[in-house]
Amino acid sequence: MIMKLKDTQNGNRHFNHSICVKCTFCRFGLIELEPNSIAQNSLISSSSSSVFLMVSTQPLFDKFIAVLDGDPEIDVIGLSMKEYPAEFVENHDHKLAISPRCCNAIYMSAMKVILKSDGDPQDLDALDKATRAAVLINGECATAWNTRRRRLQPLDFNKERRLSALVLSRNHKSAETWCYRKWLLAHNELNSEQRITAFHEELLFCNQEAVLYPMNYHCWTHRKWTLDHLAASTQTTEQFTRILDDEDRWTETWVRRHPSDHAGIHYRGVILERTIQHLSSDSQRLDELTVELSWITRLIRILPGHEALWYHI
Repeated sequence: MIMKLKDTQNGNRHFNHSICVKCTFCRFGLIELEPNSIAQNSLISSSSSSVFLMVSTQPLFDKFIAVLDGDPEIDVIGLSMKEYPAEFVENHDHKLAISPRCCNAIYMSAMKVILKSDGDPQDLDALDKATRAAVLINGECATAWNTRRRRLQPLDFNKERRLSALVLSRNHKSAETWCYRKWLLAHNELNSEQRITAFHEELLFCNQEAVLYPMNYHCWTHRKWTLDHLAASTQTTEQFTRILDDEDRWTETWVRRHPSDHAGIHYRGVILERTIQHLSSDSQRLDELTVELSWITRLIRILPGHEALWYHI
């Protein structure tokens, strides 16, 4: 990155704390560095009216990874809203805040490692760090996710789920991250009992994500996928019927609180369809549909003006 330092009133150049940056590598526009860090990490050249610095992005990347490795319990990642943060990366109570001014630098350092590793016997530890950093900055980076799939086998199932959950805490509608969670559930060495437990845990995770981030189509689509695979893994019809009953009660409460959430209401329709498929007689199916129609009609009268409720009819 090229950084231009302003002159003093007397025409003597000095290291200014606030440095304006405009280049193809940093679209955030401003990076703050301490004067001693500039001297240590810069290549200095001068002209008649200004001083230019070529600053390495590697120290930011290394610090970001050090914070991640130092606290494996981090469960939320976000952007710091401080205008002049004391640190580029701050960790408080397992909540990680990154200054927007250094995101691009971290991402470029990570992608440099990933792209150079293609086809070469690269250090897997360095590749693991680079792909983690890349997806935490940009959850839609398919290159980083695919590199983890291809190059870092065997993967720790629980650690990978924690990583993807951390990505979703910042980018909750990241399609690539939701797809990666599907891949983790579909490609693992869990036995039958462990697989069913993992699918149940995934439904609970979807509950959490739906509450924290409503109107999330990707979350509800993932929930439907999880339910279908749980049905295939469940040994008896009675067990799956109990799961459908739990989902029916949960979505009933959800729809009452979020009557405009099309994705959530559509999922309730999926539950109704699966329930009818498991009923043995036409009279039972008719009764189930009648109860649902009565419920949604009553809800429309209580909460008028919500198009999503009408679509459910």
